[in-house]
Amino acid sequence: MSRFERVRHWLPLLPLLGLLAVTYWLNQQVQLDNLPADSKKLHVPDAVMEGFSALTLDTQGLRRGLMTGKTMLHYPDDDSSEILQPRISSFAAGRAPLQMTAQKGVIQGRGDEVQLQQGVQVVRPATADVLEMRVYTEFLRVLPNQDWCGTDLPVRMEQGRDVLSAVGMEMDNRTQRLLLRANIRADYATPAKP
Repeated sequence: MSRFERVRHWLPLLPLLGLLAVTYWLNQQVQLDNLPADSKKLHVPDAVMEGFSALTLDTQGLRRGLMTGKTMLHYPDDDSSEILQPRISSFAAGRAPLQMTAQKGVIQGRGDEVQLQQGVQVVRPATADVLEMRVYTEFLRVLPNQDWCGTDLPVRMEQGRDVLSAVGMEMDNRTQRLLLRANIRADYATPAKP
């Protein structure tokens, strides 16, 4: 067999070897290990969900909480998730559900803490005994597993025609207690006499 015939037999493999070389080079270009140390800390989402909802149940299988949102972005660098237009509902037997909404929310880790930001509103619907209550603030830290939320920022609370304002608040939905921390101001509307 002549030298020319040997080369002719190997000739079909040359494009495959070229493809293999290009694939190897491309793989090396996209590896995060080859990036400088500062570049590995990129805060870039690895997953996006549109129109999501997540329901949590208690030990008896009854709904305890519901979180919905327009969009959720998960970030692997710190295992956080950003939610656009989040809505959190907290359910408890014998009580009206507590609703919390905002323009943006951040879930830390496994969902033990949710931070609601920008135009936060908390609504406790009216019952036979109590008027509807609305709370407005710009930031709210929510601990869903503890049915607790709080803020260090100014809050405005409206119940009927009564208005309370303060700086800092803690709300415990289990005990139905509300603590206003500082600079408390109340505008109490006197009920009309019959």
